[in-house]
Amino acid sequence: MLETLRKPWVIIASFVVAIALVFAFQAWIPFVGGDILDQAASVDDQMTVLTAMSEDQKSSHFWMTLLLDYLFPLAYGSFFAGLALKFPNRIGVMLAIPAFLVFGADLVENTIQLMALKGNYSLLGVKAFLTPAKYFLFNVAALIGLMSLVWLAYKAVRSRLKRD
Repeated sequence: MLETLRKPWVIIASFVVAIALVFAFQAWIPFVGGDILDQAASVDDQMTVLTAMSEDQKSSHFWMTLLLDYLFPLAYGSFFAGLALKFPNRIGVMLAIPAFLVFGADLVENTIQLMALKGNYSLLGVKAFLTPAKYFLFNVAALIGLMSLVWLAYKAVRSRLKRD
């Protein structure tokens, strides 16, 4: 699996899918009422968002989470992990860990959101921990991905200079 994630076509495809999903979210969010649970960290903030939503908005948010937000961590996680895995050997594997962790955290958060949107608020306290952790891990994975792109560009330039 790790070898597959580091293939250029997988990295490019996962990036394209992630960007397409960002646009899909932007098109869908108005039907949710503008505020989404992904951005609410504390239980109070989550309850404020939930109580402000109509039943139609909750239903729309449910389907947005189910159809888009379960794919999104797979897309951006594959992109970030693939870039990290471009680093050699164990370094790449170690640097991919935040991408794998954010993927898992986001999936669990999405499941809790689906439950909350259907009226089960019992795990909102877990989501209050997961949401900031998800954003932290996302930012770490994105920074590692950026470092990988810089490193790959450096290698390409250095290789070209050696040929000339």
